[in-house]
Amino acid sequence: MKKIVQTAGRTQLGKFAPEFAHLNDDILFGEVWSRNDLLSLRDRSLVTITSLISQGITDSSLKYHLQSAKNNGITRTEAAEIITHIAFYAGWPKAWAAFNLAKEVWSEDVKGDDAKAAFQREMIFPIGEPNTAYAKYFKGNSYLAQISDSQIPFFNVTFEPGCRNNWHTHHATKGGGQMLVGVAGRGWYQEEGKPAQEILPGTVIHIPANVKHWHGAAKDSWFAHLAFEIPGENSSNEWLEPVTDEEYEKLKITIRFMTSLQERLFAMQDKQYAAFQAKLTPGVPMESFIGIRVPVLRKFAKEFTKEAECKDFLHQLPHEYYDETCFTVSLFPR
Repeated sequence: MKKIVQTAGRTQLGKFAPEFAHLNDDILFGEVWSRNDLLSLRDRSLVTITSLISQGITDSSLKYHLQSAKNNGITRTEAAEIITHIAFYAGWPKAWAAFNLAKEVWSEDVKGDDAKAAFQREMIFPIGEPNTAYAKYFKGNSYLAQISDSQIPFFNVTFEPGCRNNWHTHHATKGGGQMLVGVAGRGWYQEEGKPAQEILPGTVIHIPANVKHWHGAAKDSWFAHLAFEIPGENSSNEWLEPVTDEEYEKLKITIRFMTSLQERLFAMQDKQYAAFQAKLTPGVPMESFIGIRVPVLRKFAKEFTKEAECKDFLHQLPHEYYDETCFTVSLFPR
């Protein structure tokens, strides 16, 4: 039996609360934690971090016990799996907070200065092995790590910069589809005929069954997401044609253009008019209105028709803001 020596109680509270310091140092650690012949230090660490995360305690005490868990033999991969498991019972926000601390504790486990190793240091989930089984459906290198193989099986998929998968569809006669959760880096998701969506850490993408789509990394960033297969009836995956370089390059140009256009629209914003529009349009969220007065919008539309990007804007349907839809109408005067 290994005797655990703890002095934090007396160091921090010895004069203010000597009895509490005694209970913390001598009883909790000196006796309970020291009964490691009945329950190992590793298992006690697992129980302790589970308890703290479940209560939403993600301060320095959790970091201390995560460091103890590492010292007691819990690996980086195991820590990721433990916190992921806790998330389904204690709540997703608590897990995210715990992951931020765990990344700091286990960051030294990844050595090397290359880009892949540097990216691994950014996230708690392992990059995994080269995705050789599906390599023919990807442009560029991707990696796959199974995070859970029970209850809800899911994977961490990592893309090197510029890597993306082919257009594909998750078929199902009922239910089905897929859910993506951004973990690290920056990437894209796009459904056929719709604008691309940027995926950042924490972004959740719900992919319906029978919808043609693709996802992958931005050209200048590594990217990783969790992939959850949604149960369905008669489910199957259909891999289709690659996303061409032309489509991929146009995507980046279009995204930059749309961001620039929205900045120009917001420069014409009248917040009082936005509130007025929202009152006249029940059922449409307030945040969907920029608040551009009609004469101002029509004047800008007249000028915009002369710009080369006008056709690209018309292809980006549906638009994000109500004013963008009104702007589209203004491009076609009667």
